[in-house]
Amino acid sequence: MEGLEMSAMIPALQELASANAAEYDQAVQKPRQILCQFIDRILTDVDVVALGLNKKSSSEPACVMLLDFVQHIIKSSSLMFANPACQPAEYPDTTQSCTDFSKWVAVRLLRVAAAPDCDIIHVRVSAVLCSLLHTLRARAPFICSRLTQDLIFLSQDLSNVLYAHISTLSGHGYSLGIHTLKPWPVTLECFSISPLCSSHYLTPSPLVLSSPAALESLTAVALGVVTDALRGVVSRQDISVAWETACSFLANGNTRLRKISMVMLSRLVELGGFPEMHGHEFFTAYLHLLETHSYTYTANSEEKDPYAGELLQLTRCVFQTTAVSHTHFEPIYLSQMFECVCTLGGSDVKLGAEVTESLCLLFGFLLSGAVVYESAALLRRQRITEVCRTLARTVGTENQAECAEGFLKVALKAEAAVVVQKTGDGETAAKKSCKSATKSMNKTTKTSAA
Repeated sequence: MEGLEMSAMIPALQELASANAAEYDQAVQKPRQILCQFIDRILTDVDVVALGLNKKSSSEPACVMLLDFVQHIIKSSSLMFANPACQPAEYPDTTQSCTDFSKWVAVRLLRVAAAPDCDIIHVRVSAVLCSLLHTLRARAPFICSRLTQDLIFLSQDLSNVLYAHISTLSGHGYSLGIHTLKPWPVTLECFSISPLCSSHYLTPSPLVLSSPAALESLTAVALGVVTDALRGVVSRQDISVAWETACSFLANGNTRLRKISMVMLSRLVELGGFPEMHGHEFFTAYLHLLETHSYTYTANSEEKDPYAGELLQLTRCVFQTTAVSHTHFEPIYLSQMFECVCTLGGSDVKLGAEVTESLCLLFGFLLSGAVVYESAALLRRQRITEVCRTLARTVGTENQAECAEGFLKVALKAEAAVVVQKTGDGETAAKKSCKSATKSMNKTTKTSAA
């Protein structure tokens, strides 16, 4: 079968389509080998892929045409990847073969995703991976689960590499016990193929990060694909790992990775609600983001809406949906957020429209009944008064604080609600007193008449 050409694919697929469950594992080998041969030839050397993308030509690069072809095969000839008639319990070897083949294809695509110079086709790479998972979810949920889990664990590994890299750069690596991180390149251990795999055409090829830029590039693709696949994840452990990983990138990533992690966190909350058991990871990352954003923005004053609305979307998703209440969050985290919001809102630091709106939303949430400074209502009120007084002084001046209008509106609305409640309570008490007096008078009248 050496040297098979793409023209042999059509008859090979026709033969595969006519095979029954018992014949499937043998019939699928030929079309798989043809596809693997072309992937090996065109995508294995990512430097050659990058050169092809930069070459000026009237025709599309070979790598682009191959990606389109793989996408087409996944959608039109999904039998190459899985056969619904071959259930894992009855055909364990066939299931393992399908899993190994899907993993091999995924790794070859991820190798391209880890090449920053190939960024022009990373959207296509993501699309192919998403299509593969969608197809497997419908035809072979077991294999889809395995592949999605590998992608989640890959994302976790990438977050660990990023954390170690940042700690090493800051000089904290030794104190944190992570000084064993090897210099670049970093080889990732994931998507391992069964050692019993008999398909010789599934040649091994490591997934390697050549530099921090490669780390960012691969992370962006991996998180995007995982986010797209979250609806099909049922394992609580996998969801927990995905949440912790997204929080890690929210805390440690650059603007690009933070934005992608926000999308992932929003998706997780939309699908399963806020995970109360993992509140610490979220609030640590979220507050760190708010506290460090001002410095980033000041350093590059031309930067506008760096998170493209995803920070505001995440804030609304976590703190402003009907399914979320104050009881979902530990009081200590709400108190920390209250202090952070008051400090940032009352400062004269440039925040930008998105962060400003997010802070105003948080201020409203915290004033609407959240347990802040538990058992210290006076201290809470003093802090609110202090912030509002500071902001009020800037109103109408050239240096009006960005949060002034939003915070003052929220504070007035909250104060009005308190007054209305007190008035209502007073009226209720008065009515009760009146009813009590009326009953007493009635009893006295009846007694006198008797």
